[in-house]
Amino acid sequence: STSYSGAITLAAASRLTNYGSGTFSFSGALAGAYQLTLVSSPGTITQTSASAWTNVAGGFTKEGAGLAVLTGQNQFTSTVTVSTGTLRLGADGGATNTPLGRIGGATVVALGAVLDLDTYTVGGASTWEPLTLNGTGLNNNGALISASSSANNFGVVTYGSNARVINSGSGEITFVGAPTGTMNYVFGGTGP
Repeated sequence: STSYSGAITLAAASRLTNYGSGTFSFSGALAGAYQLTLVSSPGTITQTSASAWTNVAGGFTKEGAGLAVLTGQNQFTSTVTVSTGTLRLGADGGATNTPLGRIGGATVVALGAVLDLDTYTVGGASTWEPLTLNGTGLNNNGALISASSSANNFGVVTYGSNARVINSGSGEITFVGAPTGTMNYVFGGTGP
């Protein structure tokens, strides 16, 4: 495993990559109004709780077959895109800032990718951001998955293609308003 504790300032669209099998973690403050792409394949990239993205104009993309974990209370308002692999929450969201940023953006899960809420909650009512889901995730185990004992709330969900949501926790997953899109969706798991 490798770690970096210094501050990271994005002066242009940038990529943090881990092509090894271990974990690369960063714990310094993030700043800059640009797109940040985390590439993990096959290993893991982790933003620790000590890190937070403080510039609201930034955007975030997850690429690679591996795992990325967001733990910081991030302030960015642009879209979070899970292009490939798994993006996992590493902490509960707060009243305004969450690991997925602020409500000004949206989260998009591409075909074959996964947004894993793990055992955490996205945040309070002021952080209910819109969500677009595509596909059934990895090995048909869900494009959105949760093991949380607390409620998770999103804004309007758009089904860009046939999609699967798996809730194995005791907390509910709620989408505010009627879903959009004409695709089929499946809810499964042991949770409500």
